[in-house]
Amino acid sequence: MVTANSVPSASVMQSFYVRVNALTPVTLTPVSKTATQFQMEVTGPVGPDYILQANGILPESNWSSISTNTPASSPLNVTDTNLSGFGNRFYRVKLGP
Repeated sequence: MVTANSVPSASVMQSFYVRVNALTPVTLTPVSKTATQFQMEVTGPVGPDYILQANGILPESNWSSISTNTPASSPLNVTDTNLSGFGNRFYRVKLGP
């Protein structure tokens, strides 16, 4: 309900419904690896930005963004071309707005 403190006073009430769709999980699947690059397939909902991040140590909060992509279809292939110098490399995908 919204009420205005004016003269004469006014108010209005409106009902509405909110529909929440079930979340589609995002998965990372390895595709190929060489000495310098790692390719993976990202599967998930179409529409949001996919922000691929990598880190060399877990647990760690210093994730670096490798790429951002807004896919027109799923799955999406992404490649990390910066493997040299890392003993381990961990990945995650964040969904943007």
